[in-house]
Parts: sequence; structure tokens; C-alpha cells
Amino acid sequence: MPGDDGSIRQHYVLIAVRCRWLSGAPLAADDALEARWFSLSELDPATLPMSADVDVIARQAEAMSKAMSQAMSRQADGL
Repeated sequence: MPGDDGSIRQHYVLIAVRCRWLSGAPLAADDALEARWFSLSELDPATLPMSADVDVIARQAEAMSKAMSQAMSRQADGL
């Protein structure tokens, strides 16, 4: 976040982590005002506030996950 003089006052590093939800509801802690799950179709920066490219990264992760699953399935079929 730039200061009045243009200097950087705050800097955040966001790291994308691929995971699989098993159960439970998200709970906001002291680092967030709210928390909830979103489907890929809901990730639209025009309608939801989000960091740059969160929607793009989530879709890339989904595509990679599907490709890995297909490759593992083909490999298992060949054994």
C-alpha cells in the first residue's frame, strides 16, 4: 500500500496453496473480517473483491489437478 509520498507502507505476499476441502465451515480469525468457500464460477473480480489473479490461479490449479488425475488414471490402466 503506497503512502502519501509514494513510498511503500505495507507489502503483502500471498501464496496460493492447493488443497482439498473435507469438511467444516471456514472461520475468520484475527487476520480476516470474514471467510467463506467459493466455487470457481463465483470467482469474478468484477463482483468480488480479491487480490490480483486469484481467479486465474484457482482455475489453473483446477486444470492442473484434472490433468494429474487423468495421467494417474491412464498410468493405473497401463499397469
